Amino acid sequence: IRFLLLAPVDRGGTTRAVNRGPLLTDAPDLRPPTVAEAAALLSLTGPVQLQRVDNGVPGWTVLAGGQVVGHIGSTWEIAGSIGYSGRPLDVLVAITPQATIGGALLVRHDEPVLTLGISDADISAYVAGFAGFDLAATGAAANPVGLPDVISRATVSTGVIRDGILRT
Repeated sequence: IRFLLLAPVDRGGTTRAVNRGPLLTDAPDLRPPTVAEAAALLSLTGPVQLQRVDNGVPGWTVLAGGQVVGHIGSTWEIAGSIGYSGRPLDVLVAITPQATIGGALLVRHDEPVLTLGISDADISAYVAGFAGFDLAATGAAANPVGLPDVISRATVSTGVIRDGILRT
């Protein structure tokens, strides 16, 4: 399987598509979070600002009152998430300065789970269930007990989503 990857072109922060196969024509446009989504993903009530980051790990820095309160990354942009359907999958993942997942938002999927009676709301609820997971935990605390259970009849799709979120 060949993938389409997004890679920085230069230090100026320009991002381009790198042809890695048939996904080039199906690559989603990168959808930045809105300020309202960023605030909700990080459970903030006041105004926030977003700054795009293209150097290093791409994404958005979230600021409130001039202080960094989190970072948001796209599973498609960072991890090249591909669903069971073989099509791009994108989740915006917010990480707090304490290395916990502040929240996650399903942006795009083309999974065939709807034919199994599993709704977009079910998938979105699964994605939201990653909030609070401690990415810095080690030892027994690193056990994936805090992760949401995969959805029955959609184990591959939800497993791929979990993989994308945790790799982002």
